[in-house]
Order: sequence, then structure tokens, then C-alpha cells
Amino acid sequence: MVLSCGTSTVLSRAVGPSTNRSLAFLASSLSGSAAKIPCISLGPFVQPGAAESVEEKASVAQAVCQAAQEVGMFFVQDTGIDPSVTRRAREVTRAFFALPMEEKESVSIRHCPARMRGYQRIGDNVTQGKRDRHEGFDVYRDFPRQHAEDMETADVGTSLLRGVNQWPSEHAAPDMRLFFEDHYIPAMLQLGDATMRAMALGLGLSEYFFRAYYDRSFWVMRLLHYPPHLGRQVRAPQLYGCGEHTDYGCLTFVNQDPHVTGCLEARLITGEWVHVDPLGEGILAVNVGDMLERWTGGQFRATPHRVHQPDEDRVSVPFFFEPNCDAVIEPFGLSAAAPGGGVGSTRASMSSGHVRESVVYGEHLAKKVASNFSL
Repeated sequence: MVLSCGTSTVLSRAVGPSTNRSLAFLASSLSGSAAKIPCISLGPFVQPGAAESVEEKASVAQAVCQAAQEVGMFFVQDTGIDPSVTRRAREVTRAFFALPMEEKESVSIRHCPARMRGYQRIGDNVTQGKRDRHEGFDVYRDFPRQHAEDMETADVGTSLLRGVNQWPSEHAAPDMRLFFEDHYIPAMLQLGDATMRAMALGLGLSEYFFRAYYDRSFWVMRLLHYPPHLGRQVRAPQLYGCGEHTDYGCLTFVNQDPHVTGCLEARLITGEWVHVDPLGEGILAVNVGDMLERWTGGQFRATPHRVHQPDEDRVSVPFFFEPNCDAVIEPFGLSAAAPGGGVGSTRASMSSGHVRESVVYGEHLAKKVASNFSL
């Protein structure tokens, strides 16, 4: 079966008696190199009555884990999120960045003691020592300070991550906070839960194995604005909206403008760079982060990616689905496949390779974000 998604062609195969779109592959290429980035339906994990769809869940779980192992990036569709919600998130984001600079600066990251929450100018964000060409607005799970001395007495994870979010005034950005807190963030948390449940099954664990580690997810949401490159007929390849990096946590769900292409790129295990162009409204790109690679003993792959300067104005709303701040992550690997083979028939065991030390997620995150900005 062939599905049409925008200007791309998606190949699909049936994976269950009533689900004919559970696994599809998008052929994407850069400089003549062909690559496959899977586009996976999460329907069996989000639809009413999904608890009974054992066979279909197993097929989706295997597809998700195969993508996480072999590519580190995939698309998800049939997420249970109305496309109007993802569209509205970008509209609100674009409206915020269109505000006068004094309004944006009123919620500057410079007002945050830990330099984590709030607005960043173009060039404030740094990747591999180079200033990125995007504006940003960062929101974390609220983590109020209980005492004024927390910054001095608490461990590194607690001290740097504590705080509450800055939001522009209701007059400047009507309903911005309400939309994200009451609609978008809850929807993305449910999507993260569904994806992690699929991964657990694909790893041969119980479906809800990971849930205790993220039931108070220390999520992060970034609103990003990439202005177009100016005064150039040809995009300069050395200028990036965001330089090459891997994400710090578990899963990143990327909500990007569906009409802007040629910007987000991922590096495959072969070293080839491929475009990760949007497939349509409500279909989100997902990439594996450092913590999930570490958690699985290197079985899942954190995806190096970067963003080129766009030819036209572009916004993106990446949502980082993470463990609890105090979650202790102990790496495990995969034992030899049980009879029958396949990702879904493996069992979790302690890793004998890769990074084997346990880590508190909040401490891991704090060490990473401490070097994100040059203010």
C-alpha cells in the first residue's frame, strides 16, 4: 500500500488484522545517498480499546525498537493528538517571536538565576563552541525552590534545575501559557508515555516498566524561531540554525513547520546526513537522546542532528520527554534473542559494555545544560 504524505511517498505494509499503517518507511536522500526513516503508527497504544490489541501492539513495539536501534530517529503518526493542537503550538510560537524585543526581553533567560528558563536572543545558544542562529524560549517542568539557600546546599541537579517558568504577560501573548500548560504539554506527555510503553514491549519488558521512572517527568519544551538567511542566493553550508549535537535525555518529539524543508538533518550510522523533512500536520519526528542510549546499554542510538538556516521563516517546537529529576537510571543491555528472534523477543539484562554506571537524571541534565548558552 502506498500512502501520500505531502510531497513524499510513504511505503506501507500491514502489521495486524485491522491496522494497515503501523509501519511505513520514508525514503529520504541527501547527495544521492538513500536512507530510510520509519514512520510508525502508534494507534494501538493510544486508541480506545487498545489494551486488547496485543498482536498489533507487538508489531508496533518491534518497529519502534528496530528504528531506535538502527536509525535513532523515526516519525510517529496516529498519535491521538488532534492536528489542530500541533498547528496551534506553532501559531502561538510564531506570535511570541513576532513580539517587540522589549516584550521578549522581559522574560529573558538572563532573569533566571540558573540561566535556563525563558527567552534567548539569536546567538545566545551555543553548540560545539559556535553560536546558533535561532531565537529560543525554554520551558521546564516547574520545580519551585523551597528555601533561598537551595542554590548553595542542594546537589548539582537540584540546585541548577530548581525554579519556575517565565511567561510573557497575558496582554502581550494572550492564552500562550494557558494553551501550553493545559493542552499541548499534557498531550505530549501522553505521547511520550505511549512511545515508552511501545519501547518497553519491544525490549521484552512489561509494557509499563518505564512508567515509574517518568511519572513526574522533568520534561523540557523549547520554542524555536529560525530566521531565513539574508542576502545570499545560495545557503552557506557552514552556517547552522543549530549545530550538530545529540539530545540529552530520552525522547524528543519535533513539531516543525510542514511547509519548510531542507533544514533538519540526521546523521545515520553510516555517517550519511539525510533530510528529516516534515510529512504533514500531526506527524512528528522523534529522536533518541543520550540518556535512552545509555539506559539501554547502547542498544538504542542517540541521533546526531543539526538544523540548516532555512530559506524562509521557520518555527519548531521540540518537546523533550524525560525521566523524573531524581530517577536513578541504571543501564541495561539486551541478552541474546529468545527462540523466534526479533527485537520483541529479547530480554533485558545488565550491560557488559557501553556506559555501565548508574546516574541520577537531574544531575546528568544539569551538567549538560550548564554549557548551553553564552550570555
